[in-house]
Amino acid sequence: MAEVITEETAAEEQSGAAEQENAATEQENAAAERKSGAKKKKSGAGFCMYIGPSITGVIQNGTVYSGSRAAVLKSAAVKIALDKYPSVAELIVDGTELPEALQKVKTAGTELHKKYRAVGKR
Repeated sequence: MAEVITEETAAEEQSGAAEQENAATEQENAAAERKSGAKKKKSGAGFCMYIGPSITGVIQNGTVYSGSRAAVLKSAAVKIALDKYPSVAELIVDGTELPEALQKVKTAGTELHKKYRAVGKR
């Protein structure tokens, strides 16, 4: 009977060690996920969208551009718009920021709303 208790105790100890190891692995995985998420945010979504008003013959609302925001702002098509309307640059939003920016552009009093209206008045 003493052997049974010893075997049960050993099994419990192994089980406890396995649980601790699993918890440590879960913490490491969560830390790695946070780091990779931060890297994804920095690199952007890989596309941008113009959320300002349409300007006939220059730029249209909802136009999606592939690439980073910096690359889009240097592209020939966008440079034409920027030459005529420099504030258009602030209404070209990276895909990672798009949902929040769309809300802000519709909300009176926000900076994006003010910029939208300023471009629309020209």
